[in-house]
Amino acid sequence: VWRRADCPFRDGELFDLQELVARTAHHVDLARQHQREHTQVLALQRRLLPRTGGDTIDIASVYQPATPDSAGVGGDWVNSFPLPDGRTALVVGDVVGHGLGAAATMGQLSMEARALLSAGLAPDQVLEHLDETVTVLDDADSGLAAGYSALGSTCCIALYDPVGHHVTLSSAGHLPPILVSPDGRAGPLSIRPHPGLGAEFALREPFDVYTIGVPPGSMLALYTDGLVEDRDLSIDEGIGRLSDIVSTVHPWDTLQQAARRIVSTLAPAPQRDDVTLLLARMIGYRKEDTASWRLPARGDAPARARTHVAALLRRWGIRDVTRDNVLLLVSELVTNAVRFAEGPITVRLIRAGHGLLCEVGDSGNGRPRLRRGDLLDNG
Repeated sequence: VWRRADCPFRDGELFDLQELVARTAHHVDLARQHQREHTQVLALQRRLLPRTGGDTIDIASVYQPATPDSAGVGGDWVNSFPLPDGRTALVVGDVVGHGLGAAATMGQLSMEARALLSAGLAPDQVLEHLDETVTVLDDADSGLAAGYSALGSTCCIALYDPVGHHVTLSSAGHLPPILVSPDGRAGPLSIRPHPGLGAEFALREPFDVYTIGVPPGSMLALYTDGLVEDRDLSIDEGIGRLSDIVSTVHPWDTLQQAARRIVSTLAPAPQRDDVTLLLARMIGYRKEDTASWRLPARGDAPARARTHVAALLRRWGIRDVTRDNVLLLVSELVTNAVRFAEGPITVRLIRAGHGLLCEVGDSGNGRPRLRRGDLLDNG
C-alpha cells in the first residue's frame, strides 16, 4: 500500500486498511494450519506405502493422487508386509471420494486390515471385519457432504506363500488382479463379483476365497480403478490395456521403474481419480530350503516329528545347540496339537538366510493362545 508524501491517508482509509490486515492475517493463519494438516496426512499415506520386499518377494508401488482438487490427499491405499508365518500380505483398497475425510477412513481401514492379518485371520475373515467397520464408521450424510463415503469402499487382499508357491486371495468389490506367468502371458484373474464394503442394500454373502498357483518368476499386479478408467473405453478394455503393458515387464527390469512407467503410460496427469499400482514379483524359497511332513494325531506323533526333523537338520549342517532347541520346540508344539486340537498335524521347516522357521499346524478350530504358566509347571 503506497501513497505520496503530500497525500496522507484519511481516517476512513486507515480503518479499511486495518480491517484488510486483520483479515489477511486470519487467512494466512488458516492457510498455515491447513498446510500442517495436509503435511500430516501425506506423511500418513507415505507410511502406508509398501517397503521393498524381502528374500522371497520383490515389491514396488506407485500412488498418484488426483489433481488438483484433492491437493494430494485421497482414499486409495496400498500396503504390503511380512506375516509371522513367512507369508507376505498384499493389500489394496479404495475409499470413495477425496480429501482429509477419505484419507482418515483409508488410514483406519488399512491399519485394521494389517492388524487382523498379522493376528492370523484369513483374507475373507478380514474383509468381514472391515465390512462391519465400514457400516459403523459411515455417516452417509456428513461423509457425502465432505466429498467421501466409507460405504461402497473396495478392498482386495492377497497372501503369498513362498513355500507352497501360491496366493490366497479374497476381494470385496475390487477390480480383479492381473497375473503374469513366468512365460510372459498376462490376464485378469477370474473372480466372482462381490459388493463393496458396507453394502447393506445387497444380500450379504460370504467373501469368496481363491487359491492361485504362482511359480517363481510370476508377477501379480494390484491396482485401483483410477488406473484403468477412461471415458473412451470400457472398464474391460482398460483392464486389457493394463494386462498388455504389464506383460512387457522383463524379468530383469527394476520393478519400481516398471511401475512408474506403467502409471505414466495409462494415467498421464492430470487425472480425475487417485491412481494406485502394486507390483509383486514372486521369488519364493528354493525347494532344498524347505521340508514338510503330515502326521496323524496320535501319541507317537512327537517322536516321529523329532526323527524327521533331526535327519533334516543333520543334512542341512545345523549346529548341535540349534538342533537341540529345534527338536524341543517341535516336540512341544506337536504334543500340544495332539492333546488340544484335531489332526492331521503338519510340520514345516524353512531355512531362511541365517534363520530357521519352524511351523506346526493342525486342523482344529481357533487359534493358539499363550497362557501364563506357573514356575513349577512341566510344560
